[in-house]
Amino acid sequence: MNLRTSIVPTAVVIAILLLFGCELDPDVSTRDAKAMSVFVAGGNVYTAGWCEDTEGVPTACYWKGTKRTDLSEYGSQAYSVFVDGSTVYLAGEYYSDPYASSWIPCFWTDTIRTELSTRYGWLQGYVSSVFVSAGTVYSAGIYYQTASIPLYWTDTAWTELPTAGGKNSGYAYSNCVEGNTVYTAGKYYNGVGWIACYWENDTRIDLPGGSGAAYSIFVDSGTVYTAGEYFTGNSWRPCYWINTTRSSLSYPGSGTTAYATSIFVHAGDIYVAGSYLSWGTWIPLYWENLFFKELPCDNSGGDGIATDIFVSDGTIYTSGYYFNGSAYVPCFWKGTSRTDLSIFGR
Repeated sequence: MNLRTSIVPTAVVIAILLLFGCELDPDVSTRDAKAMSVFVAGGNVYTAGWCEDTEGVPTACYWKGTKRTDLSEYGSQAYSVFVDGSTVYLAGEYYSDPYASSWIPCFWTDTIRTELSTRYGWLQGYVSSVFVSAGTVYSAGIYYQTASIPLYWTDTAWTELPTAGGKNSGYAYSNCVEGNTVYTAGKYYNGVGWIACYWENDTRIDLPGGSGAAYSIFVDSGTVYTAGEYFTGNSWRPCYWINTTRSSLSYPGSGTTAYATSIFVHAGDIYVAGSYLSWGTWIPLYWENLFFKELPCDNSGGDGIATDIFVSDGTIYTSGYYFNGSAYVPCFWKGTSRTDLSIFGR
């Protein structure tokens, strides 16, 4: 049975993303918007992300096709989408006050928000990924308490994920469920560097390759697939692991930095989304098994980022965004055909 995971990009990208969004006034063309996750159900393409207002404050939203639905929070971001029947689930964070300094982790059921607490109550954090199984909502993310603490929630009950102990940080980026097992992908700091890993429930499994991170996880009949990056000593390289066996992914100009953000397995084939750096510009692409295809942006020559990948009936869908010379534009690709998402209204 194929199980799909939602995705969050690299730690570097997520830090950058906290600055951006979309806009509804006449100056909309100069505001940013991002599509962070994609899910296909009932022949419809769902993407999740956020848009800025006139003051640069993001509002979480999702698109069904190209029609946008804003979530009620002013000061919020959605990183992941999952569709179960006719219900849309989204994961992310929100400000209790749009000018506050703390983000609160949460998920939305359609547009109804559920706040998520930690062992210390309500703390700053975010939810990277959401997955629904047998009516139960599983979400993964972090909270901050002297260090970043990875955890997952079963509905609203939290389970912390072990790192190297002490004050060492960890991150949970992606999750999925098979049977009674919750799988979570991420990384942790061992006192020397960041180690890619995944957790089966609360048991950590390290992934080989030295410094690295696992940003996405997918489980198919007990086989665990993760995707992310590892450090060669000179640059970061994209890869995926089958259980704990790593495969590197090639791309144009393979001496430069690149990373993989998402993995999906369909009919025995492995699909991975990611981006690579070429002469100072990020280029989005996906891999089908080990063969890559670049994803077209516009002709402005700006950055493009692929954030998530989903395969339905043999068709590949990738979410992301690109810079059009004035602002970041949310989009998804069906194969290599790009569809821009509405930022001018609902």
